[in-house]
Amino acid sequence: MASSATPADLATRRRYRQETATTARRERLVSFLIIGAIFAMWFYLGMLGSTPEPPILGNATARDADTLVIGDETFRLLGVDALELHQTCGRDGETRPWPCGRDAMKAFASYIRGRTVSCVPEAKDRYGRTLARCGIAGADLGERLATNDWAFDSARFGLGRYAAFEREAANTKRGAWSGSFIKPWEWRPEHPMPELSAPAT
Repeated sequence: MASSATPADLATRRRYRQETATTARRERLVSFLIIGAIFAMWFYLGMLGSTPEPPILGNATARDADTLVIGDETFRLLGVDALELHQTCGRDGETRPWPCGRDAMKAFASYIRGRTVSCVPEAKDRYGRTLARCGIAGADLGERLATNDWAFDSARFGLGRYAAFEREAANTKRGAWSGSFIKPWEWRPEHPMPELSAPAT
């Protein structure tokens, strides 16, 4: 039998179908948001329930410009990458290279000597060192190294945390920026890491 629906009836049906589809999409979105909120709350409560590692405090000695020792534990500073101990750099007006890596380590060792260093462990690296954020009296050691340009921001591990301090050192020609050098991560592939040196005294 032929349909007797009028144009008005057809328009009403189309509106009904459109409204039904819109309602269904809205309900799916609300369900997605609720599930996301539940997951976020579960994650947050899980974080609250976890116990962060307590900081380790003590007198420290330097192994190189971004590695220190407290007691029997070796800590590698997170977020910075310092000039390597055996790395050399150039200086304007001088033909002989200068031992910038050793100078960087000496500066670091002098700064931490006799002072209480606090390190918050975060992970271990392939050399067995504890990766940590370390400071003295609330002053971040990575920030000091980057500001004086004995170390460079390591975005691979620090998400650019020290980039501004590195730029400040470059603009004022501190540390290695006073001459010519290559970044430590470019220097290392051609100079395999030697055995860890004895702590500086």
